Amino acid sequence: KIHDSLKMGVKCKITKTTKNSFTVKINNINPYKSIPEFYFEIKKASNPKMTLEKTGLVIKKGKKGKVKVTVKNDSVKSVKSKNTEIAKVSLKDKVIIIKALKKGKTEIKVKSKSGISKTIKVKVIS
Repeated sequence: KIHDSLKMGVKCKITKTTKNSFTVKINNINPYKSIPEFYFEIKKASNPKMTLEKTGLVIKKGKKGKVKVTVKNDSVKSVKSKNTEIAKVSLKDKVIIIKALKKGKTEIKVKSKSGISKTIKVKVIS
């Protein structure tokens, strides 16, 4: 006996194309399936980009500095301070907020979901 799954067949057809995607219609030719057809869209891979307003910053101890981050076809995954004793960092509405805690130097790493990584050099003065 041939296994039932080997008897099933599938037909596909591209039904709609645009500059950035195309839609595929799948027809199931197995008469025993309850869903005779379905559609799905395949989008063109984007070209993600990330830019920082500044790559270096000097901040007085106890004050805050801000750096705007711009992302295209991507989003920010994380922002981390290399030395949290010198500066704390957070992200709010695509603005990196750096709080200077102690005199010294550190780096802020900004990573996107697609894997892009940028660095902000921070110097805290008294």
